Amino acid sequence: MSSPFDGMFEDIFRLVGQQGPDAWWQTAQQLAMNVATAEGGDVNVDPLLRQRLDEVSDLVGRRLDELVGGGAAGPLTAVTRSQLVTETLAEWHPLIAAEALTPELPSELAGNELVARLLTTMGPLFLGFQVGSAIGHFTADATSCAELPLPRIAEGRAHLHLTAVARLASELHVAVDSVIIFAVARELLSRWLLADTGLSLSVTAMLADATRDALAVQGDLMSRLTDSLQGGDMSALSNPEELLAGLDAGERTAAMHRVSDVAEILYAVCVEGALHVTESFVGQVTALREYFRSPVSLTRSSIGGAAAIFGLSMTIGDSGWTFAEVVRDLGSDAFVALRRVDGAPLTSECGDVAAWWQRVSTSPFA
Repeated sequence: MSSPFDGMFEDIFRLVGQQGPDAWWQTAQQLAMNVATAEGGDVNVDPLLRQRLDEVSDLVGRRLDELVGGGAAGPLTAVTRSQLVTETLAEWHPLIAAEALTPELPSELAGNELVARLLTTMGPLFLGFQVGSAIGHFTADATSCAELPLPRIAEGRAHLHLTAVARLASELHVAVDSVIIFAVARELLSRWLLADTGLSLSVTAMLADATRDALAVQGDLMSRLTDSLQGGDMSALSNPEELLAGLDAGERTAAMHRVSDVAEILYAVCVEGALHVTESFVGQVTALREYFRSPVSLTRSSIGGAAAIFGLSMTIGDSGWTFAEVVRDLGSDAFVALRRVDGAPLTSECGDVAAWWQRVSTSPFA
């Protein structure tokens, strides 16, 4: 009797082969956009908010330049959620290590060509599903790509998701102008620190190993699928919930710890710098400060899921905020030092900002 699976695998191989080696990224793009635009989720930019953004962005840029020593001010574009998807895809594509696309196959598959081909084919697609879903959900709450302190592409544009800004202002009962100022300052500071700088190069190198390790959970997924198929059980293909049940990222690796340490410092520096600029305009913004310095802003599933792709834990402790406050108080010299190729704090310096400042202020790169 013929099986309903006759010819299915060859059809899959042929389809993916026609799509080319970048099929996983096409999958990520399609899924991210589908998530972001589902059920009318892509709201047009409010003209009044766009006007307020236009009115304050130049002033915020100038005030930020006073803090960092110049070069941070620049044009900033209001985007919808789907446009933020496009921006995020462009920013993150270079950061996903190429070796993460092809999972290592168990040695016992050497003689099973069908399953080996299936896993080699499906592995990159699973990665596309993972990245696409994370980006799609990330854009629900993110005000910009600055939500995560990742390297930025030099040719990218500063942008702001004003619908998310307005929603956050409403949730915190804070004047929307204050949140716009904060979001503008953080986005501009993030780009200044992490677009085409020595710091961005060093963080990108750290991310290469951390992202590969973080995506190793895909290997567990492939192992489950392998065991199922080798046993003749095809239910995993039609029951993804069962396949994913209990799956987690496992133990954090040294590479993941290292990049998380640096990312947490950079997150705190960008938040503290943006709060400083905001308060220079509107005075104390206690609710905004408490929110961004609390775990709540980082434990939202939409943000945490995106951070997990890169192996980032994003839990900012007191030492991280102390580091950011010292950089803020030291002013432009400290901000300029941070963006150099040797500016990222060493692991031992994340809790000892004085040691970091001693090193970078006497560095040959200074």
